Amino acid sequence: MLALNSTIWSELEGPYGIADSVPDMLQQLAQKYDSEVKDELYWEQLYHQNTIYACTYAAVPYLAEIALHSNDPEVKLDIYITCGLFEANNTCEVTSEMPAVFEELVPDIDAKARADIYLSYYDAIGKFREMSDQIADYAQPNKDDSEKRYIAIADAAFYGERAAASMLQTHSIGDEYVAACPACEHETFIWPDESEEKLVAYKADPVFNDKDTPGTITPADPASSAEVSLRYVHSRAERLGDEQLSAQLPYLAGHTNCPACGEKFPIWQQLLALYL
Repeated sequence: MLALNSTIWSELEGPYGIADSVPDMLQQLAQKYDSEVKDELYWEQLYHQNTIYACTYAAVPYLAEIALHSNDPEVKLDIYITCGLFEANNTCEVTSEMPAVFEELVPDIDAKARADIYLSYYDAIGKFREMSDQIADYAQPNKDDSEKRYIAIADAAFYGERAAASMLQTHSIGDEYVAACPACEHETFIWPDESEEKLVAYKADPVFNDKDTPGTITPADPASSAEVSLRYVHSRAERLGDEQLSAQLPYLAGHTNCPACGEKFPIWQQLLALYL
C-alpha cells in the first residue's frame, strides 16, 4: 500500500484537487470510525458525482484493512457497501495486470508507486469478495430490503458484474426500471402493478403521466438465465433474503413487447445496455 506519510499523496487527484488530506482521515478512521470523518472522506474526497479518483485507489486498501480488523459488524457493512459503490463506478478493468487506463490516471508518479497503488487496490477487492458471505450472514436477519439492495450492488461490483451493479444503483428501491427498445429506442417504464405482486411495462413514465394500460411481462427463471450477471444477482438476492429483488428478478429476466412499436425484447439485456 502507498505509505500514509508518502509525498505521493500530494500528487494524487481528488474531486477538488490534490488528496493530501486523505491519509490523515484514514488514520483517524483506523483509530475511531467517526461518522463525520468518514462522510467527509467518502463523499467529498474519494467519490463525487458517481466518479472515483486516483486517490480513491490508494485509499481503498486501507479501508479494506479497517473492515477486516473491525469487531463491529456495522463498520464492516458500511465500508463494504461504500467500497462496493466505488468499484461499481471504477472505469479500470480489475485484473492482476495493471491496465493502461490506470496509468493515465496517475501519469506523473514513478512506475513502482503506480504499480503499488494499483496492485494494492486489486488485492483489496479480493479481500472484499472474501467478506461477502460474512456480510450476508449479518445482513440477512438484521437489515431490510433497501439496505440489502446496496449489499447486492457491492457484491456484484466486487465479483466483476459492474454493469449490473450500476443498473441496480440507478434503479434503487422505489424507482422504476427503464429499458430502451432495441428496435425503435423508445423507453419502456417497468413498474409494479396495482397489486404490487408483479412488474408490468408502461409506454410513458407513470410518475408524470396518467397510467396507460400496462403491457404484460412474460417472466422467466433467473437461475437458469443465459445471462451470467442475472444469475449472479439472483444468487445474491436469495443469499441475502432480499424479498423484493427476488420477487422482481423473474420479470427482469423475462420479455415484454415494446409499447411503442410492438417489438419483443429481453428486459435484462436492455436494462444493462446503458452500462456496458
